[in-house]
Amino acid sequence: MKRFIVNFLIISVLLTLILFLITSIGAKGMKKLHGTGFEINDIYAGKILSDLVIVGSSRAEVQFSPAIIDSVLNVNSYNIGQSATDYTGQIGLYNIYKERNGKPEYIIHQVDDLFGKKSCLYDLASYFPYLTDTVVSNLTKQYDDLHWLDYHNPITKYWQQKVIFSGWTEVLTNRAVFDTIKYKGYYGSESEWDDSFVRYKKKYPDGVIIEMNEEIISEMREYISKAEQDSIKIALVFAPQYIEYQQMVLNRQDVIDFWSNLAKETDVLFLDYTPDSISYDKQYFYNSQHMNKKGAELFSRKLAEDLKKYNFVP
Repeated sequence: MKRFIVNFLIISVLLTLILFLITSIGAKGMKKLHGTGFEINDIYAGKILSDLVIVGSSRAEVQFSPAIIDSVLNVNSYNIGQSATDYTGQIGLYNIYKERNGKPEYIIHQVDDLFGKKSCLYDLASYFPYLTDTVVSNLTKQYDDLHWLDYHNPITKYWQQKVIFSGWTEVLTNRAVFDTIKYKGYYGSESEWDDSFVRYKKKYPDGVIIEMNEEIISEMREYISKAEQDSIKIALVFAPQYIEYQQMVLNRQDVIDFWSNLAKETDVLFLDYTPDSISYDKQYFYNSQHMNKKGAELFSRKLAEDLKKYNFVP
């Protein structure tokens, strides 16, 4: 019996060491992956160093072109907008950017009427190699996905995460598994208008009412306050939305008034493009919330010219 226990312990230790080695190699490879789903790697690498950062959800990611903004304002901008990310995640990703790349001089933050708090962080697995970093863990701990053991055991957090295979492939082949099609974080979509809005209208035939989340509102106020303490100028920008969607939001004016009043309270610039002519033309959208490349680049030029007019960037 004693010999059995000894052998069991030896085998257990060896298996644990092997698993640690496997996950460590996979994590090393994951840090080198680029493209959709692994934006955190470019941000964490600390090599962006832009003076203007665009923050937000997918409505920032696919609608704000750094190339156009740079050409008009003569700045070096970078888009850290991330799909399916609520305001908590957007602020957290910006904090990681600031910690690793230094504070920018300017922030353009895409705001909208999506005040919900998500239960999980989008592309969570891409953050796994960095969980020992306090700024990263401060973000991930605000969601329900991970437990105490995941932060202290490099094995459990990768359990059932197929992305670890991509990390091994990177190490073994020394090439990126995912090639990026973005430019400075921006992805201009060539997609045309789809039928998702038809389904949305059927789901909400009587319209929708946006619930204002006080926790999110408090986080945004604190975020703006910290930026001001860092002497960073912020512009809150509400990009165009397709007009029929706007008409479905029964308290839309309350949402616009909230952002307008917050901007006045905190003395930051607020630009609302929902009344813009772009919002009335489907050719500029691929769904009610997102402009395609044609619309995004027309909008980006309008935005940059307006920022120049308001002397946002001297």
